[in-house]
Amino acid sequence: MNDAPGEMELRFPCICGKELVIPAEVAGSDMECPWCTRLVIAPVRNGSMASPAPEPPPMEEIEFARCPECAGACAGTACLLCGRDAVPAGDRRLLLPCGDQGVVPPPMADWILRKYAWLIRQRGMGEILGRRIVLPTDEFFPGVWEPTREDLEDLLRRVQGFAGLEGLHLRLLLHPGDAPDASIPVALGWKSPGESTVCTHFPRRSGDQYSVVIGEGLFADRAGLVATLAHAVGHLYILERLKLREKLPPDHELLADLVTVFLGLGVLTCEGSIWIGTGARGGIARQGFLSQAGFSLALALDAALRAADSREILPHLGLNAHEYVSRSARFLADHPDLVEKIRLGKAED
Repeated sequence: MNDAPGEMELRFPCICGKELVIPAEVAGSDMECPWCTRLVIAPVRNGSMASPAPEPPPMEEIEFARCPECAGACAGTACLLCGRDAVPAGDRRLLLPCGDQGVVPPPMADWILRKYAWLIRQRGMGEILGRRIVLPTDEFFPGVWEPTREDLEDLLRRVQGFAGLEGLHLRLLLHPGDAPDASIPVALGWKSPGESTVCTHFPRRSGDQYSVVIGEGLFADRAGLVATLAHAVGHLYILERLKLREKLPPDHELLADLVTVFLGLGVLTCEGSIWIGTGARGGIARQGFLSQAGFSLALALDAALRAADSREILPHLGLNAHEYVSRSARFLADHPDLVEKIRLGKAED
């Protein structure tokens, strides 16, 4: 539940100027800003500005060209999804309203809006309207959670059912408890900080059997665990429903996160996208691939496409997601023509 601001919360501006809200108990810890993704040190008093944290060694990044239609990253000269000629990153033309939303950087907003329109072109609005928004409540997840294999199996089947993938044969592997079978496509989900945070490609195999690998360190974090399963199921949806087994795009990890919103699982993945540690492991870190702000814009868009009130999901969001969704909803309400174009599977100026 999202409680009113009080003594348990700390509000402060990041060095990028965006206001952040964190639990007071993690004041002074390193964290990643959901807006600018820079590492900062949270202050210990309300209103004080965050200070830059030591940056990790830089990782080599590939600046992909982009598809002018779905904004997908293109490793070659054409988009694997749309077939359109790729546009160099510096020549990319963004949807005009993207600079107005104030939630995520305009290029990411452009990617979310265009990619959602592409998903609707592929699967239709019925895929959205035919599903309920899954919430972290007893209605969807009854019973008391116990970190056992039986409960984990049940959790996986529930998430699989919410996504409409009941017919797929999934095999649950625990790491390091079980060793993955190299002959089976593996969906590696989010891990808690200190473990690898990757998803891998899915080699084709007759019989369409997939293994979902879960790190045992996630068992204590039910929100992160559910988000991990939802992300893995998002990957399976890409492979089995979007038929991209032979042509996974370079941004398929981000797409798997966005697909969870498309399938009604976005509240779960949004909440699992931020990890909060206390004590010796105190701090805040982003998990997954799409930022919490990115999830929030997608959630507000999904609600607008459903003609639903996005405020209904706000009590189930914490940290900054509450504000991000509200801000996104206001932006979309100011641009009804854009929402209608996306509803029709278009994303054009």
